[in-house]
Amino acid sequence: MKRSYGGLDVNKAYTPLSMFVRAAGMLVTGILFFSYPSQTLNLAVTLIHVLLWLSAADNVLKWVLRKNEERPSLGHALLVIGLALFLTLHPAFLSSSVSIVFAVWILINAFARFLYFVQLVQTNSFGKIWTMGQALLYTVFALFILMNPAGGAASLTRVLGAYSLIRGFFLLVDAGREWLGVDIRGKRVRQRLRYKPSILLTALLPMRLLKELDDPDEETEIEKWTRRETILPNVKPDLEIFLHVGKKVAMGMGHVDIALGDTVYTYGCYDAKSNRLFGILSDGVFVKAKRDEYIQFCLKYAKKCLIGYGVVLTEEQKRAIQEKIASFLLESIPWIPTDSAPEQKQLQKDADGEFYKIGKGPYKTYNLLTTNCVAVANMLSGSGGVDLMNPQGIITPGTYCEFLDRQFMRKKSIVISRTVYR
Repeated sequence: MKRSYGGLDVNKAYTPLSMFVRAAGMLVTGILFFSYPSQTLNLAVTLIHVLLWLSAADNVLKWVLRKNEERPSLGHALLVIGLALFLTLHPAFLSSSVSIVFAVWILINAFARFLYFVQLVQTNSFGKIWTMGQALLYTVFALFILMNPAGGAASLTRVLGAYSLIRGFFLLVDAGREWLGVDIRGKRVRQRLRYKPSILLTALLPMRLLKELDDPDEETEIEKWTRRETILPNVKPDLEIFLHVGKKVAMGMGHVDIALGDTVYTYGCYDAKSNRLFGILSDGVFVKAKRDEYIQFCLKYAKKCLIGYGVVLTEEQKRAIQEKIASFLLESIPWIPTDSAPEQKQLQKDADGEFYKIGKGPYKTYNLLTTNCVAVANMLSGSGGVDLMNPQGIITPGTYCEFLDRQFMRKKSIVISRTVYR
């Protein structure tokens, strides 16, 4: 069922002024982390200790003073006190543990690059040397930190400082473009710095959205999320990018696909028989289906919730996406789901779903970490001007949703609508 609400809300979260303020904050943070790594790290650890003690005191006061359901549990209050006390007695633990967690995360990314390298070799695709070089660099950097977590913390701080400086500079450029309205006139939305926000922060975003939309006051939450806001007169979205959320959708991580006109295009591991390496790898399957019927299938049969982001395109951009889809299909082989795939058979029946296995290139293999639904959606929509990121490293639907939501909340953007389908 579609909920749609009109109206223009000028209270956007990302105004040129707010973006300039954020850019200044990132630049100052970058200078401090890069120029004074040890001092800034010690200051950050001290601030965390202070905040923990304040949180512990707050929990204790609430437990003593409150007698209703808002009263925190005594166990929770004692846990916060214990954590604050432990970190005060062992101040080096925090910086070392953060270094270890970061190093493990780099190793996971290295593993993803090695898997992608194998895909490129198997399909004789471009980028093998660069991908292997990345994997080796990640591995060496991670091992360096693991061998000396305390010493690695200072190196990590410099890396974060350099990242903050680069991010702040491009955010400053982005703020200027927003103020001048360059993107809205140029009909293009992309990242000035092709980066991805932390996967640790965005991977579980679909689950958080599902929890919000399952609020007892469901209508209020859906109305808050479903909006159409644009400074462009008399326009309708040409492209819609769907985020699928549900407890059983990719283990709660979500799914992404796109609709152009009356047709939905989606990519995933639809052939369960081809799954390998615990489901991380599979045969890449591309699907096209009727838009409205596909939405109804997702809502009623698959029991999902969809959040659609509407994008305005020029005729040239629409043709670019159509040509990209056509070239993608040329590299594909028709595939008919068997009786052992009931959901795919139902999609074929309900929405005239057509299934294709990718015949060559890196997308011949679906990879949960890299060549996944987000990478294909970004590749297709990117040819029409909605350019998310450099699709290297681990990417998730939550990352894409975070990008689209930021673009939607800008005053001058071609992402003009956000619709909840329940």
